[in-house]
Amino acid sequence: MKRTYNKREIITDTSFDFAKQRIQYQIQYQGNGKAPDKRFDRSTQGLCLFIYPSGVKVFCAIKKFSMYNKIKNRTEKNAVYKKIFRMEDYPQRDYAAVKLELPNILSLMGLLKEKKDAKTFGALAKEFFKTGLSSFR
Repeated sequence: MKRTYNKREIITDTSFDFAKQRIQYQIQYQGNGKAPDKRFDRSTQGLCLFIYPSGVKVFCAIKKFSMYNKIKNRTEKNAVYKKIFRMEDYPQRDYAAVKLELPNILSLMGLLKEKKDAKTFGALAKEFFKTGLSSFR
């Protein structure tokens, strides 16, 4: 059920439909003073707004990945956040700019990260076939 908000009402919900006026004037920090307050956009998949105790608002992209939990010995869905940019009064740093940038960032988050200096198993196997046990191991 969608809730309608009055223009003067402070929004306390963690997920709601973002709009420029709502983000700038109708949300405030609601936390313990240490961690940022997270608000999620209901209309755009993968968009989050961090509100810090100092009042700074930062747009972030959120994507869920399946990761292995060693303690529980199973895979679980974990959220990964990536900072897009800080919200400012400039048109290139507002909600419309974030909606344009979000698909690019979500697609980059989906790519696997590969260490540049680490060799893959396939590269090590090919090297072993060439040299065998006679070379330095």
